[in-house]
Amino acid sequence: MQFLFPFILSIFLLMPTPSTAQDFSRHRWKNRLVLILAAGENNGQAKEQTEILMTDKAGLEERKIIIYLIDKQLVTQVNGENQATKSGSTFYEKYKQTDADFEVVLIGLDGGEKLRQADILTRQKLYALIDGMPMRRAEMRRKN
Repeated sequence: MQFLFPFILSIFLLMPTPSTAQDFSRHRWKNRLVLILAAGENNGQAKEQTEILMTDKAGLEERKIIIYLIDKQLVTQVNGENQATKSGSTFYEKYKQTDADFEVVLIGLDGGEKLRQADILTRQKLYALIDGMPMRRAEMRRKN
């Protein structure tokens, strides 16, 4: 009996806890994600990237794109219905892969990484990449 309590406690400690990363799993099969990873909240490239993408809200909505700005402290949803800000350190560490102060990551509907780059992503490149994906082509065929 004295071993049962530590065993049960260890199971609860190892269970996943609610976190920002789990919040992103709710987008699987519903939304494509653009993650803008910036070393600090005043990163000029991150601001520029956000402005570039947000100039075409209809295009983002049509392609089911949700944008998140992630720095070492916060995760902020930039567009979409449930705009929220949460603690970002765990998520930043999970997705940041280079020493660059800025990265853009595209996550597809399936939850897989489709693009990663350390410079500004143009809307044209983003849309061309997404529009060339089989699931997006099927969406466009159903729409027409």
